[in-house]
Amino acid sequence: MSEKYVVDGYSFKTQEEAAIAVNEIEGIEYLRKRTNFKNPQSVLSVYDKIIDKELFKTPIGYGFLRELQQILYNAADIEPDSIRNIPVAAADEKKSRKSKDKKNKKLYLMPEEQEKKYKNKITNLIILNVFIVIALILVIIITNNSENTNILNYRERLEREYNEKEDELAAWDSQLREKEHQLNEREKEITPES
Repeated sequence: MSEKYVVDGYSFKTQEEAAIAVNEIEGIEYLRKRTNFKNPQSVLSVYDKIIDKELFKTPIGYGFLRELQQILYNAADIEPDSIRNIPVAAADEKKSRKSKDKKNKKLYLMPEEQEKKYKNKITNLIILNVFIVIALILVIIITNNSENTNILNYRERLEREYNEKEDELAAWDSQLREKEHQLNEREKEITPES
């Protein structure tokens, strides 16, 4: 297996781990410039802060902590009991910390296979949504043009039915009046005038 991510002589499995190592190197350089290594109390303070904040997670950072620890053990005015051991995160703890970091950052690199899979899913969802929109439009058109009364055309249909009934009643009324007139005419013919 080829070494993909090498930082300062250490090989890392992922680009994320290598980026963490690069950040640790930059942090170590910063601390080297800012820390007075001739003052053991200053070194102890930096050492304790690094451990408390769990700043280092790679062998590069652990190496720097080991270097600080050796300086403290060699210092005459520092009690060996006051020098804390270097906590090393277990592999499971590193994985859980990585998953927490991913959740917190919400930005991570996606393998090409997953990217293609998600692109295919997105494409399928877009096609499905287009079909659903087309089906919805067709349902609205069919419903609007159907002869049955529905929520889209009920007013128009009711007005049309009302007008048709009104026209029928008017026609029936005129027929009735005409018949009545004819009956009155016959009655006049039958009844003699006095």
